[in-house]
Amino acid sequence: MINKIGVENSINSKYSALDNKQQDSYSPNFRGGIIPAILQGVQMCEQNPMINVAVIDMFSAILPRTFVESLTNWFAGFEAFRRESSGLIVNCMIPSVITLGIAKLLNSSIMPEGTNMAACWADSNMINKFSDIYTKSSATDKVKDSLKSILGNIEGYEGSKHLAFKDILTEEELERFAERLNELTLGLDELREDMRVSQRGGFPFIAVSVIIWGLIAVVTSLGLPQFRENLLVLCCACPLLPLAYVVGKIVKIDIFDRSNPLWRIGITATCNQIIYLLIVMWAYRAAPDKMLMVYAMIFG
Repeated sequence: MINKIGVENSINSKYSALDNKQQDSYSPNFRGGIIPAILQGVQMCEQNPMINVAVIDMFSAILPRTFVESLTNWFAGFEAFRRESSGLIVNCMIPSVITLGIAKLLNSSIMPEGTNMAACWADSNMINKFSDIYTKSSATDKVKDSLKSILGNIEGYEGSKHLAFKDILTEEELERFAERLNELTLGLDELREDMRVSQRGGFPFIAVSVIIWGLIAVVTSLGLPQFRENLLVLCCACPLLPLAYVVGKIVKIDIFDRSNPLWRIGITATCNQIIYLLIVMWAYRAAPDKMLMVYAMIFG
């Protein structure tokens, strides 16, 4: 199936002029030997950007530098390999795993059950193409017309068979799907307004934040030792959710109202703030006199 968006390569143009029968007869079938193994490796790299980057970095930087340093002595070669490979792991692999985890979390929170968009990705070519389609549209409803053009332009391969939505779907189906997508797009504004009204602009959390920062002001005025003061500052934020729930009950606001589909997105975005807590924890140890400033910059 189509599992990539916005990726252009020469194989698309090569096969686009062939009908299905020609494609089946044109596709080579290698059996055994080193060539199929190399082809499978290339295909795996193309399908998995993380593996692609790791392989490119391994053969273009890590191994050449290790070899050059090994000409001096083996210890220098080992150090070069450790330094370069750790850079790949820390700067590329770990952030990629974290990003994939967040994508899967968002997918499970936002997308309908059974839909997996975490493995899909888009590049600047796709974004620019969508922008051009919208700009060049001369229809009265530019959003709907652009969505219809985008649906018609989607194509890919199922095995060796080249598929295009404009060939699979009829004009009426494209029109109906574009209309439905347009309704969903326009419905987002209504959902946002409904959430703003029902939650009264997040009043429970705003009220509790005033209480929390009041407690922090009291803690910082007590003249306690730095580490104890910072620990109490962190503890002041602990009752945020319970207090927000209590305030919501008092003013008759359900902060856990799930009737609006955007509730999941809001909760997920709020939970993402926990990641920044690591920065505050680092400041707690490395720069205790600056921790409150870092805390205020992130959560203030």
